[in-house]
Amino acid sequence: MTDELITIGAFTLSTGLSITTLRHYDDIAPLRPVDVDQRTGYRRYAIGQADRGHRIRMLRAVEMSPEDIALVLDGDADRARSVMERHRDALTNRGTQLTELVGRLND
Repeated sequence: MTDELITIGAFTLSTGLSITTLRHYDDIAPLRPVDVDQRTGYRRYAIGQADRGHRIRMLRAVEMSPEDIALVLDGDADRARSVMERHRDALTNRGTQLTELVGRLND
C-alpha cells in the first residue's frame, strides 16, 4: 500500500462510495481510513485502499450486507466461500421469484 493519503472526497471519486457510506464503514469497520485528524475529524485514505473500496462497492451492488462483506473480505477462505455461496443462492432464488412475478403480470 502506498504512503500517499487522499481526502475522503478524493477517495469517493476514486471508488464511487459516497462520503456518508465511507463514514458508516469507518464506524462498522469494513473500510477504515488510515488517518483521522483528531482536531477536525477529517478522514484520509491510502490510495491502496481503493481496491478494497471497489470490492465493497461491487458486493453492495448485489445487496450483500456489510457484515457479510466483512466476512468475505477478512474471513478465512472457507468462510468467505460459504458466505458467497449462500448469497449467490439467495440471489438466484430472488431472481426466480421475480421471473415468476413478471410472468403473472404478463398473463
